Amino acid sequence: MANKQWPRWVAAVAALAMAGSLPGTALAAPAQGDAASTTPTLSTGNLKSKVSSQLQQAKGEVTAFIQTTSPSALERKNSVLKNFSRQRSALSTLKQRAQSAQAATQSAKTAEKTSVNVFSQLQSLDSSAKKIYSTSYALSGVAVRADAASLRKLAEQSGSVAHITILTPKKALDTTNGSGEAPANKNNDQLVNAVKTWEQAGKTGKGVNIAVVDTGLDYTHADFGGAGTTEAYQTALNSTADPLADPKVSKLLDKTKFKGGYDYAGATYNPNAGNNNPTPDANPIDGQGGHHGTHVAGTALGYGVKADGTSGKTDTAGYQKLTAGDIASWKIGPGAAPEAGIYSYKVFGDNGGTTDLVLEALDGTAKPDVSAPGVGIVSASAGTGNSDEIMSGTSMATPLTSGVAALVRQARPEYLANVVKAQLMNTANHDVLTADRKTAYGPLRVGSGRIDALAAVNNNVQLAGEDNEAITAQFGVIPVGKDGYTDKQTMQLVNNTDHDITYKLTYSARTPVPGVTYSVSGDNGGDTVVAKSGTSTSFRVKISIDQSKLTRTRDATQSAQVAGKDRQYVTDASGIITATPVTQEDDATTLRVPVTSVPKAISETTTELSGFNNKKGTLSVSGHGLDQGDTATGYHSELVPFVYGAEDPVDGYTGNGDAARSLAAGDIRAIGYSSTAPQLSDPSQGLLSFGIITDKTWSHLGNNFIPDVIFDVDGDMKADYMISVSTTEGNTQYDTAWATTTSATTGKVVDEEPIDPAYVSDSNQVVLSVKLSALGFTKDTKVAPIAYMAQIESIYAAGAKDQYIVDTAGGSKDDSFDAYHPALWFGDSATEGNGTVSFPDENGTKVAVHTADDSSETAPKVLALHKNGFFPNIETDEPVIDAHTVKNIDKALLETLVFAASKYQESNYTADSWAAFKKAFDAAKKVLDSDTATQQQVNDAYTALRTAINGLVNATAKPSKDKLKAAVDAAAKLKESDYTADSWAAFVKALDAAKAVLANDNATQEEINNATGALFKAEEALVKKAGTPTNPGKPSQPGVPAKPGASGANSGQNGSNAGVAKTGAAVTGISGAVMLLLAAGATLVIIRRRDAVRR
Repeated sequence: MANKQWPRWVAAVAALAMAGSLPGTALAAPAQGDAASTTPTLSTGNLKSKVSSQLQQAKGEVTAFIQTTSPSALERKNSVLKNFSRQRSALSTLKQRAQSAQAATQSAKTAEKTSVNVFSQLQSLDSSAKKIYSTSYALSGVAVRADAASLRKLAEQSGSVAHITILTPKKALDTTNGSGEAPANKNNDQLVNAVKTWEQAGKTGKGVNIAVVDTGLDYTHADFGGAGTTEAYQTALNSTADPLADPKVSKLLDKTKFKGGYDYAGATYNPNAGNNNPTPDANPIDGQGGHHGTHVAGTALGYGVKADGTSGKTDTAGYQKLTAGDIASWKIGPGAAPEAGIYSYKVFGDNGGTTDLVLEALDGTAKPDVSAPGVGIVSASAGTGNSDEIMSGTSMATPLTSGVAALVRQARPEYLANVVKAQLMNTANHDVLTADRKTAYGPLRVGSGRIDALAAVNNNVQLAGEDNEAITAQFGVIPVGKDGYTDKQTMQLVNNTDHDITYKLTYSARTPVPGVTYSVSGDNGGDTVVAKSGTSTSFRVKISIDQSKLTRTRDATQSAQVAGKDRQYVTDASGIITATPVTQEDDATTLRVPVTSVPKAISETTTELSGFNNKKGTLSVSGHGLDQGDTATGYHSELVPFVYGAEDPVDGYTGNGDAARSLAAGDIRAIGYSSTAPQLSDPSQGLLSFGIITDKTWSHLGNNFIPDVIFDVDGDMKADYMISVSTTEGNTQYDTAWATTTSATTGKVVDEEPIDPAYVSDSNQVVLSVKLSALGFTKDTKVAPIAYMAQIESIYAAGAKDQYIVDTAGGSKDDSFDAYHPALWFGDSATEGNGTVSFPDENGTKVAVHTADDSSETAPKVLALHKNGFFPNIETDEPVIDAHTVKNIDKALLETLVFAASKYQESNYTADSWAAFKKAFDAAKKVLDSDTATQQQVNDAYTALRTAINGLVNATAKPSKDKLKAAVDAAAKLKESDYTADSWAAFVKALDAAKAVLANDNATQEEINNATGALFKAEEALVKKAGTPTNPGKPSQPGVPAKPGASGANSGQNGSNAGVAKTGAAVTGISGAVMLLLAAGATLVIIRRRDAVRR
C-alpha cells in the first residue's frame, strides 16, 4: 500500500458507480499505526469502511444488502480450480470439477449460516428489521429492510460484515413493441432452425429445465399447458401459496411444465413508487403490470397456442410433425424448447415498476457469444388466458438462446457448460447484417453469428481457441512498437465422430483494421486440416501488425457518438475463422469461431533532464514517437511532465483473472502533480493536474474501476474537494469518461474536465485535471496550498482492509505543495487560456523546466508520463516510471575562481603564459554567464582555468603575490554557516596560512605558490551543510560531473524503486522550493464520493 517512509493516509472513499448493482462507497478506519504519528495525515473519522456513502447519510428505513465475510460458493469453486491449475494436478478434469463443486457446496452452507447470524445481530439492534433474501453462490450476504442507523451500528460492531450498501432499484423493461415491425415470433423457430431440430433430431428440450428470473410467470396460460382462462389466472393471482401445493391452483397448471419457483417481491413491491418492502411468498405468478417474465418464458419453452386458443402441447412425436406452415397459423408459436420445464423466480411486484432484488436471482450466470432474433417477438401475455403480445429487445433474444441450449443439453447430457457453449458458437453460421444488408456485425457485437438449433444439436466436432472456456481465439490487448508485432495461437478441433473429417480453413474480417492481418495454416502449412476421429487436432492462426499502417479504427457498425458525446472506442481487429468440410458428410457442419485482438500503437521514447542553470533546465525527448496526422484516427504520443509527488512499492497482486487483474490495475506505483499557474498572468485560470501510474492496465475507467484524488486547499487539513472519474450524466451511461471535481461541503460538482481517450481503456496511467478557479483561487491569491492523496476504487476490492479501496498513496505532510508556486513548472509563459499540460512526445522535443523562486532542502523529481507509451498488460510486465531528480547547476566554485583570476595583472606574466590564461579565463566567464551550460561544461571550465592559472609564468624573478591575494580575497566571500564544521576548520587553517604568507615580505615564490594551491584545495574540500541552497552566482561546493544512470544525493528519499522499469538518470544540483501552509497536527477529513450527484 502506501510508502512506509511516509505516514500513511488512512484510507479513503470506496465509491462504486455500478449501474443498478452494488452502488455506494465505503468509509475507512484510521490505520492502527497512525495514532502516534506526529505528522499531520488525512483521516476519515471513526466509521469503518463498511457502509456506502448513501447509507452514511440515510435516515429511516432502507433496503440494503449486507455482504458478509464468508467466501461465496463461486469464490471457493474458482479458488479450488485455480489451485489444481497451479499444482498441475493429475486429477481428471471431471474429478477436479467434482471436488470444486463439493467445496462450493460446503462454502455456500457456511455462507448461509453467517447470513443467519448477521441478520440475528441486526434484529438485536432493530427488532423490526425484515429479511428479504440471502445469497451464497456469487456473493455471500443477506438483503434486508431495516433502519439506516442500525445498519451503520451493525457495520461497526460485527466482524462478519464486509460491506453494507443500499440497493438501487432496477426498472422493468418496456413491454411494448416500438419497432413498428410486424410480429415475427411465428418465424423465430424457423430462423434459428428449431422446427427442423424437432422434426429431424427429435429434440424438444424434454428432460431439461430452464430458470427464468423476471416478473414471474402466468403458469395458467395455455402456452404453458394451463387452464387458459382469465378466471384461472385470477385464482392464481389471489394465492400466495406454492402453486404446486395449493389444491385450488395446482389443478389450473401443467405440472410437467411448471416445476416450481418463488416470489421474492410480493404483490405491491415497487421501490420507485415508494414501496420498498418486499413481501415474499411461494407463488411466482406474473402480475398484471408485469408480463415480461411470461413473454420471455413463452419464447424459450412455451408449448405454443393454436388458432382456436387451445394449448399447442403435444408429445415429441407431435412436435416432429409440425411444419413452419402449421406454426404460421397458430396464435403463438412454440418456444425453442417446447418440452423443457420451467422454474420461475419473481423479482418484481405485480405492477412491474422497479426492483432491487435482482442480485439474488443473478447468483451465477453465463453468456455464449452468439446472437438471436429479438425484434417484434410474439409470445404469451400474462392474465389473458391464451392471448399474445409483442415485445422487442435482448430480453427476447436471450430466451431463444436458452431454449436452443436446452435442446443441445437434451441431445448431449454429458456435455459440460463450455462444450454446450462451443456447440452454440461453432454452429452460429448465419451472419447478422446491418439494416442495409451490406455489412456483417463483428464478434464483439454479435459473437459468431445467429444461432442454429439443428446444427448445434447435430454437430459432433468442437472448435476452440487456446482458452476452451472462452472458445474465441483471443490475442488480447497488444502493444505494437515501431518494429511491429507477430504472434500465433493454436486452435483445437475435437472430433467426436467415428471418422476423419477434412476442413478447409479461412479467415473473414468483420472489423478490418489497417496494418493488421490474420492468416490460418493447417496441415503442412496449407489451408486444410484433417480432424482425426476421436481425438484433438490442431492448426494455427497467426496475427501480424505493421505499426506504420495501424490507426485508431472504430467498428463501422458503431455510431460515432453516444447521446451526443463522442464515443471513446477501442480498436477491435476481429473476424471469423471458418472450418468448412471439404466433403459433405451427414454429421459434418461448417464451424465458426471468432478471433479478436485490440492492437494499440505505442511510442518508445525516453527523457533526459539537463540543467539546472539560473532555475531553468530542459527535459529532452529521444526515441520513437507517434504522430499519425489526423487526430481522429491517428496515434499521437504526448509527454506529460509532473513533479514526482509520491511513489508506492508494488503490492504483489498476481494472476490474470478479472479480480486479480483489477487489483493489480489499482496498485498505485507513482503519482505526480503539475500546475500551469506560473505560465499565466492570471494564475487562477491555470489547471491543477494529477498523474497516476499503476502496476497493470485497467480495462475501462469508471463504473467498477475509479481513480480518485482527494485534497485540501485551505491548509486546515480537512478535505475540500475530490477529483474522480465519471461515466454517467443523469440517467445516461456513456462509454466516454471525464474528470469530475466535487465539493466536500456542498456535494456539488464544481468542475468537469476531459480525460484523454488514450487513458480510458487498456491503460495504466491517467491524468485528472481541475481549474484552479473552480477551487476558489483568484488572480489575487498569494498562496494556493494543496495537500492530497490518491486512491483507486474497484468492485474486486470488496475484501480489502479499506472496503473497495485497492490502494492509496500520498497523504502525508510531505505530499503538499503550492499550486501557484510549485517546486517545478513546465513549458513557457502563456498569456491566455489554461496553460499547457502536455507536449509532443517525439524525438528532439525539448521542454523547459523551471524551479520555484525559493529553495528547499528537498530535491524535487520530474515524473515524465508518456501518453500512448508502453503499457504493462500481462503479469510479467513492469510499468515504466521515467523519473529524474532535479538539482541546479553548481557554479559556485567556478565563480570563486573567476573572481580570483580577474585580479591578475597581465604585466606580471610572460606573453605566452598570459595568452593561454586569457583564453581559459574568457571561456570560463562565458560558461559562467550561460543559462544553458551543463554541469560537465562548468566542471571542465573550472579545470581548464585552474590549469591555466598554474601555468602562468612570472615575467621577472621577483616573487609575485597577486594570485595568492586574489585567492584570499575570493575566499573571504564564503560563509561559515553554509559548511560543515570539520571542512570549515580545514579551510580556515589554509586561509590563515595563506594570509601569513601574504603578509611575509620575505616569502619565496615557492611558498606563495604552495599557499595558493593549498587554499584552492581547501575550498574544493568544503562540504555544504544538508539543505543549504546552492544558488547560481554564489560560492558553493564544487560540482561533480553526473555519471549516466547515477542518482543524486536525495534520489532515494521517496523510497525504493526496486523492480520498476526506469528510464533517465538523476542530474546533479539541488531543488527549488516546496510551499506548504498546513496547520500542524490537524487531520484532513476525507471527502467521500456521492452516489448520485445530479447536475
